[in-house]
Amino acid sequence: MCITLYTSAGCGYCRKAKSLLESRALPYRAVDLGMDDAGREVLARRTGRMTFPQVLVDGHPLGGYRELERFVKQAGLSPCG
Repeated sequence: MCITLYTSAGCGYCRKAKSLLESRALPYRAVDLGMDDAGREVLARRTGRMTFPQVLVDGHPLGGYRELERFVKQAGLSPCG
């Protein structure tokens, strides 16, 4: 499973998303688009959303922090150890 987390500096939900993934030892790629207007525009067209974080799983838009939290719980991705 490939998780990509699009973030912006200073975003509280972005920090929570990173913490959630790290607490489950789930690898992810973080992309900071806070200062990248063109990147944000491309992401908004792809996901239909302009907020951060935006999460893609295997290239498919999942949503923001709440959707990530639900996905992790439903998939049974519990903390390691």
